[in-house]
Amino acid sequence: MTVAEEVVDVEATAAAAADRHAPDSTTSERAVLGRRASVVLGSTSPSATGVGLLIRYARMGERASDDTVPHQRTHSISRALVQILVLGILVPAALIWFIGRMSARSAVTELWDELSREIVEHTVERTLRRLETGATALDYNASALTLGLVDPQDRRAILRYLLAGLHANPNVTWYSFGGADGAYLSAYRSDGGIRITWREQVADGARYRDYVVEADGTWTAQPEKVKPYDCRTRPWYRAALEAEGSVWSAPFLFASGPPGFILSKRAVAKDGSTAGVWGIEYEMAYISRFLAGLEIGESGRAYLFTAAGEVIGHPEAGADIAAVQGWIAVKQGDKKRIATATGHRDTWLRRAFAETARTDALHAGGAFEEGGETYLWSAGGFPAECGLDWRVAMVVPEDDILGQIQRNNLWAALVAALVASSFLLLVLWFARRRVSRPLKGIAEDLARMSKLETDETPHIERSRITEVAGMVTAREALRSGLKSFKKYVPAELVRELMVQGREAVLGGEQRELTVMFSDVADFTRISEELDGPQALVTALGEYLDVMSNAILLRGGTVDKYVGDAIMAFWGAPVPVVNHALSACEAAWDSQKALEVLRFRWEKEGLPPFRARIGVNSGLMLVGNIGSSDRMNYTVMGDPVNLGSRLEGLCKIYDIEIAIGPSTWEGASEHFAARPVDCVEVKGKREAVVFYELLGPLADIAPEALEFGAICTEAFDAYRNQEFETGRAGFQQALGVRPHDVACKMLAERCATYASKPPPDDWSGAIRLTRKR
Repeated sequence: MTVAEEVVDVEATAAAAADRHAPDSTTSERAVLGRRASVVLGSTSPSATGVGLLIRYARMGERASDDTVPHQRTHSISRALVQILVLGILVPAALIWFIGRMSARSAVTELWDELSREIVEHTVERTLRRLETGATALDYNASALTLGLVDPQDRRAILRYLLAGLHANPNVTWYSFGGADGAYLSAYRSDGGIRITWREQVADGARYRDYVVEADGTWTAQPEKVKPYDCRTRPWYRAALEAEGSVWSAPFLFASGPPGFILSKRAVAKDGSTAGVWGIEYEMAYISRFLAGLEIGESGRAYLFTAAGEVIGHPEAGADIAAVQGWIAVKQGDKKRIATATGHRDTWLRRAFAETARTDALHAGGAFEEGGETYLWSAGGFPAECGLDWRVAMVVPEDDILGQIQRNNLWAALVAALVASSFLLLVLWFARRRVSRPLKGIAEDLARMSKLETDETPHIERSRITEVAGMVTAREALRSGLKSFKKYVPAELVRELMVQGREAVLGGEQRELTVMFSDVADFTRISEELDGPQALVTALGEYLDVMSNAILLRGGTVDKYVGDAIMAFWGAPVPVVNHALSACEAAWDSQKALEVLRFRWEKEGLPPFRARIGVNSGLMLVGNIGSSDRMNYTVMGDPVNLGSRLEGLCKIYDIEIAIGPSTWEGASEHFAARPVDCVEVKGKREAVVFYELLGPLADIAPEALEFGAICTEAFDAYRNQEFETGRAGFQQALGVRPHDVACKMLAERCATYASKPPPDDWSGAIRLTRKR
């Protein structure tokens, strides 16, 4: 290989590996896959809202325990309860009855508003939860095709892909692909089993090749037939071609009766052309069954319909498929269509739709008169970002809510006075034991949690008071939530903000820091060798645990995970005295820990993970980067980009840990390293000499130390244009490490320059002119 050829090879290989995690890179195929893995493993970017709430909560805890706060007169709960009970006894029962009667309607109406809103939100959440897995799968399908993971012309491969998707998403009824040539491929559920249809255009229509998927996974072919069908004429197909992303179809009736919907998205081939359309179909019968199971007063009902009034879910249609007729499906001639709320046989539904049609608010409610009786109604819409213009509405007779309360109001007032007199002393004792003590313990524990001290779990006496017991439970949930929150964001960052009483805002500062990027070598091949997605997630989780623990134990801050890649930095939010050394120690520790993990995996027959790590130090921008409502505490700048490029260079030079010159300067008293090469990476005009970390001086093998010394002398000779001396040195180094890529490249370069000297302005650098 000549020097010129070597430059081209370095450009094409190094930049491709290095660019995978560079902060300034554009969206790439690897970035798409990385985001998919991040969906499985969880994102680590902190929410500004979440941090803000924690900080405000911390301020409350600080104010509660701050002796400098002006004294405010307070009373014990026991004393307050005595005063309330005495007043309750002295107030005439007639006044209690009068006030109760006047406030009953308002109180119950408010209760209804809250309850109905919760039911509406719960119904929306249940529906979206059923749809979201398919939507995610649809995005993955589109990405897989764009990345070339699936060939649109390999029909059987597409069918296997659709069948796997159907198995992975039990909520989906049909999983389809419509090709640009009119071919239609689908896996779908039918009569309790799974079937496959393969339709391709022929001269007189579409040839149907259908299969029944048996329990053992084999496909039993059905008789072929030819019928008119072209998926390209279907509304869902045309809508997907015109939309920028995923698009929902209008509701339609499945052959089994209940309504259904199609979510479709244009399929873009690897060359950018339109390969067809992916489709996912849902049968929504479960919505009616869910609505039928809701208890809304004694006779209340809930409905689901579109903004245009098409009925999607009705409680009377939840019993069985036959019940759909007349409630959701109506006949129009010889055909069936979706029933509409306008003119529906259910008068409550008609009125609910009419009331909701008068407002554009996401949530609304009120009352209407029908047949001399008053009804309460409440409605809520689906979030705009989900792409579904649907509404949930509820109707309940007012007497279901108010009737019994009104009848019992007088008796309640009288009984309340008697009970208050009889149990005054008992309540006083009970309040002290079951309320005061737990609340005091909760207050003390909350003060500790306001400082993110979550490890200690003091015992708090349980209370039979619902609110107090709820606070105890909430306190335990808050502790668990804080523990989990600390796993998603740098705990030191949040603690620092709490101590300072500041809320997270956009902005940053320049600091000398060290950044580290790591990546798994041959991750795509390894993921294919592992037995399914769960095995990949499990193995990747173990790998990330090992790597992250090494980073955290050396004082590092894990910035983010992008698939199999990790980005971390040292020196912020908490300063580190020698952040370059700490980063090198973490990189070395992680590789050693990974060796142990590989040893176990190899015994279990699993493919081993090998990490490539790039470390660089320099003046970086560190702070909260993002939008006003969601931000990430991260680092940016030229040294960060170089750190990412160094990780990519590991692949070219077949090394495990590459460090920049500033990092080597900070760690040279404790580690051994050898110069690998001098490169001009994309985005930098100055050449950079980067190093391979060979190990800590206190625990390095003699041959490794010898190898580093030989390489250093040979590299100095090479940079000083003493090419014969440099070549001899690199040949000597190859005697210690025969397969070293850098020594082979530099030895060849020295031999070339010895016979044909470089130009006068030669700097010894290899230029990388492209990222990818």
